[in-house]
Amino acid sequence: MKNVTVTLEEDLLRRARIESASRGISLSAFVRGAVSDAIVQSDQRGRAMTQAAIEELFEFVQKVGKTMDGPPMTRDEAHER
Repeated sequence: MKNVTVTLEEDLLRRARIESASRGISLSAFVRGAVSDAIVQSDQRGRAMTQAAIEELFEFVQKVGKTMDGPPMTRDEAHER
């Protein structure tokens, strides 16, 4: 592990110390956990956004595929939401 320096407002530092003590862990472990949780949440949001984009693309491909047997879609039909 690497050491880092973090600057916190006095009140935030005081509250973080109290919270880490109430959990029976060091301030470093508390901060490490908070950063880890934030990264996990960010990754989950990113995956959800990716999944939504894939679903939208799939719906579009299905829509376009339905028109392959008939006349081509108009521009308005292709951009219809």
